[in-house]
Amino acid sequence: MLVVNIKGVLGSFQIDVDIHTKEAVIALYGDSGSGKTSILRAIAGLWQPDEGVITIDDRVIYHGETGVNVPSPKRRLGVVFQAPLLFPHMSVEKNLRYGQGEKTTGLGRVVCMLDLGN
Repeated sequence: MLVVNIKGVLGSFQIDVDIHTKEAVIALYGDSGSGKTSILRAIAGLWQPDEGVITIDDRVIYHGETGVNVPSPKRRLGVVFQAPLLFPHMSVEKNLRYGQGEKTTGLGRVVCMLDLGN
């Protein structure tokens, strides 16, 4: 079950969303600038709302009142952006290794596959 009940302000834009679903797959749709990406960023831990609660399968990953805010890498979620982005707080190598878990090998293969050698 996914619960996203959050409020927040991004510049002059206000987010106020209340999602409760047991569905394994959901879709967000709306006009450009309506907050879809901001909601996904909050779920992934890339933006912290001003208040509210986010839970996945009864696991609280964000709770504004209690201060729970599970770091993005520990949320075990995948994010695919529309535009290619890196996590700004990580080095290029750490971005490439993100999602590898405990594995420490394979970076050379990724660098070759993405043609990042130089």
